[in-house]
Amino acid sequence: MSASGGDRTFAASPTKTMVMDSSIKTFNASSTLLFITVLLAGFYGGTGFFVVLGGNPAIQKMSAATFAEYWQHTDFYMAARMKFFGPLLLLCLVGSTALLYFQNNFISCGLMFAALVVLTADLFVIFNFNHPLNRLIQSWDLN
Repeated sequence: MSASGGDRTFAASPTKTMVMDSSIKTFNASSTLLFITVLLAGFYGGTGFFVVLGGNPAIQKMSAATFAEYWQHTDFYMAARMKFFGPLLLLCLVGSTALLYFQNNFISCGLMFAALVVLTADLFVIFNFNHPLNRLIQSWDLN
């Protein structure tokens, strides 16, 4: 009895170990994806909060021409970075939402989906309202 019981235990142990190793690898990959998603979303949201909270009070003391020149430089660098950052953030949000859905973590999936909807709405506003204004400001010759 102990020999057959030992065989069963021995036969079951590698299977359990393999399942645990597989789930550990999945856990690390999913944790990494979720960490990157939260980090990128934090950077993206942080720029908005910086402005809303009065991030640079010196802007209020600038003349219109100085502010326009400041905004031309800021917009130029933001546009250059967003060509990479924006699609990466969208890809991570979609991937994280799908990952949480397939892990049957529906509350977190719903929250991640809500973040995806908010980001999509923000991008809609940016492309339809902010970009035309930014192009207009970029066209001004301030020198």
